[in-house]
Amino acid sequence: MDTAVITINALPTKPTTQERELCEDWGGISWPIADTTLGIYGSLSWYELDSVTAIDSLPLINGQSLAQSTGYLVKQQDLRTGCFSEFALAPVTLLLKPDAKIISTDTLFKTCSGESITLGLSQSQEFSTIRWRVDRIGSPIVYNQATGATFTHTPLSSTIYTAYVVTYKGCDYEYQQLVTVQPLPSRPAILDYEYCQFEDAYPITADSLSSGNKLLWHKANGALSIR
Repeated sequence: MDTAVITINALPTKPTTQERELCEDWGGISWPIADTTLGIYGSLSWYELDSVTAIDSLPLINGQSLAQSTGYLVKQQDLRTGCFSEFALAPVTLLLKPDAKIISTDTLFKTCSGESITLGLSQSQEFSTIRWRVDRIGSPIVYNQATGATFTHTPLSSTIYTAYVVTYKGCDYEYQQLVTVQPLPSRPAILDYEYCQFEDAYPITADSLSSGNKLLWHKANGALSIR
């Protein structure tokens, strides 16, 4: 009488996985992290989170392709027996760009020629490094000016300010803001006046006052007198 031997092979253990972190807007190529525990006898198979949709090869991902944190399922096959392990989760965490913006002492980001403006970055506590760059419109020269959460500068002309930042997770981002420099109005043409004692005074006028402007009158010591 013939006999048949039936061998039951144990399922391999799950593959090892680690969390993959990706910076939002990062455009490089990356992939979820998993490794077989079977050495040369192990082969990985990847699936979507529904555990049904198979992925032909290693999933390639980047921060620009992801809308939110996600993950992939992976199992390993023992090539000696053909048996597959249970699924393991390979998580992918999307590190969101902080919702920061450049702020200023002037909410309209306008300054008069010769005046300085102080810029800052909201949510500055999110960043380990902040560097400021000055890019004057019409000028080919770019100036790396300062580091820190705030930056005071006197622009010579309308200027784009860029804050380059690094988060504590190592993500690089940049924020930009245009500051408009407004030219000073022309000096008003004012004549000298003479009055006799006890004579009624008559209004002092400025001949070159531009349309839409107004005069601010100051005393000789510089104190504002009349608007």
